[in-house]
Amino acid sequence: MNSIPFSETRSHLTEVVNNITYKGKRFVITKNGKQVAAFISC
Repeated sequence: MNSIPFSETRSHLTEVVNNITYKGKRFVITKNGKQVAAFISC
């Protein structure tokens, strides 16, 4: 599973959503080095 810092999520949101939608990737959002959320395909 890929991870992305919370601070970078907004600027990379389109890329993240495209990777989830078309490549089936999953992303974990981190804040201060800790996992706080996940993006997965429905």
